[in-house]
Order: sequence, then structure tokens, then C-alpha cells
Amino acid sequence: MKKTIYLILVAFLIVLGSSKVDNVSAQGKSDPKKEQTAHRWTSENVEFELWCGDKLIDFLVGDVDVHCTMQYENGVLLFMNMTFHGTFKGQTSGEVFKYKEITKYDPSNVKIYKDHFNAVGDKGSHVIVSYTFLTEGWVFVLNKAICK
Repeated sequence: MKKTIYLILVAFLIVLGSSKVDNVSAQGKSDPKKEQTAHRWTSENVEFELWCGDKLIDFLVGDVDVHCTMQYENGVLLFMNMTFHGTFKGQTSGEVFKYKEITKYDPSNVKIYKDHFNAVGDKGSHVIVSYTFLTEGWVFVLNKAICK
């Protein structure tokens, strides 16, 4: 009986010691005050106009996979980054576009979003656009557009 209790106690201490080592190594890699979350979802039948400067390229319809990463410190949002990947079909040209967009949200300035996207078509179209979105007045400021 004493051996059984002793073996259970030793096993308990080994498990307890192992979990403490894992926690210490995990804490050494990240700041315990910071927390990062990630979310992923798919939006279907998304529609939008693809513009390059003042020229309408096509009206696109398709599905987009969204990945959102947020980091908090002491419950306060430090940043949010969103990545969009999708395949869209041009309703006018029939061209199929691979689409990638990256949006960076800075909570210290909630009035400005910086964004850029890349749309590559299977018939040779290629559109790269970077812009700034001003939430006051819903204004898009085109920083740069490259269209091929």
C-alpha cells in the first residue's frame, strides 16, 4: 500500500513538474500582458467594382477567405491586420482574378486605414493598388495604382 501511494505521489509530482516547465517555456516566448487572437471566415458572393485610378476594369463577383489577427495588451487593442484571399470572375470580361488584400488597422488613429491589394487575371490583367481610407466622410485616397 505504501508503495502504491508513493508511486502515485511520484507520478503526480512528475506531471506537475512537466506542466510547470511547459508553462515557463511558453511564458519566456511571449509577454504575459499581451494576448493575440486570430479569426478566419469565408464570405461568399462578394461583389465589387475593380478600378484602376479613374478607369473601371470590371465588376467582380466571387468568394473571399478572410484571416484577422489582433493583439491586445492589458485589454487594449494594439493592432489588427486582415488578409483577404479570393477568386473572382469579371462579369464583363469573363476573366478570373486571384485577389489578395492586406488591411492594417492602427487603433491609435481610428480615422485612417492603410490598405493595398493585388488582382491578377487569367487573361493577363494585373492591378496593384495601395490606398488610404479616411473613415470621416468615407474617403478613399489613392496612393498608387499600377495596371497592366
